[in-house]
Amino acid sequence: MQAIEAVFDGVNFKPKQAIPVSGQYEVIITFVKQLDPEADKQERIRRDLEFWKEFDRLAAESNDEVLDMADFERNKIGRELIIFDDEV
Repeated sequence: MQAIEAVFDGVNFKPKQAIPVSGQYEVIITFVKQLDPEADKQERIRRDLEFWKEFDRLAAESNDEVLDMADFERNKIGRELIIFDDEV
C-alpha cells in the first residue's frame, strides 16, 4: 500500500509528487480536508510569478544570441507531401 498526497479540484486529482508506479491498481480515495481556495489562489499566483521571473531571466540571457536556420531541425513526417494543384 502506498499513500499519495494529491489535490482534487472537483474534476481531476493532481498529485503533489510523481507517482512511481506502472500498471493498473485498485485505489481507495479518502478526502482529508477542504483546502482554502484563497490560499490555493495565492500559491498559484506565487508559482506563476516565479515562472515568469525565470522566463524573463532566460530571455535576458539569450538576448544577444544569434540563431541560424540550422538551429531548427526540420520536421520528419515520414511520408511524401501531397501537392495539390488545379490539374487533375
